Amino acid sequence: MGGPLSVILSDICMTKIENSLVVSSNPSFYYRYVDDIITRRRRDKFDELFKTLNKHKKLRFTCEVQPTKFLDTNMIKLPGNSFETTVHRKTTKLPAHWTSKAPLKYKSNAINSDLSQASKISSHFETEKTIITNKFTRADYPKLFIRSVIKRFEDKQRLPPQTIKLNQQKQQRIKYTLTYHIVSRMKNFQNTF
Repeated sequence: MGGPLSVILSDICMTKIENSLVVSSNPSFYYRYVDDIITRRRRDKFDELFKTLNKHKKLRFTCEVQPTKFLDTNMIKLPGNSFETTVHRKTTKLPAHWTSKAPLKYKSNAINSDLSQASKISSHFETEKTIITNKFTRADYPKLFIRSVIKRFEDKQRLPPQTIKLNQQKQQRIKYTLTYHIVSRMKNFQNTF
């Protein structure tokens, strides 16, 4: 695993490599998350970027040609130059069982997390909703609970951006008010000594 600084140092190192090697290669598509990189090139061209990255003295990069998965995304190549995407899930990973002592908010957040991931990644959100419903049903979550969490998620997605912004501003005012009361009470507490 490494120490707490290892992630920061690796990001600094990769950024330095990108600035010196990748920018000069000018790839048509390049995306990096920590140390995972996905690029696109023409089939008839040699992978110059891969060759350039492996010029580094201490680091060695590996290459997967036509990957079917990148991070949490399954990629399905369609005829032509298009792709469909789905969420990559480990079949053995199940949520906490409904009868567990976890608070209800944690259980609804687990569903919301899966829904959020699916809405950002998948080409077919309706299919992903069915998969998520089945996943939580296997963990004995009540179907009514699952449906209500999905409905709230979808309702929130349909809100215009202004409404979401107003709700966030309202939350900020509440946080500020709570912070003010806590700080003023602490001052009163300190003044008693």
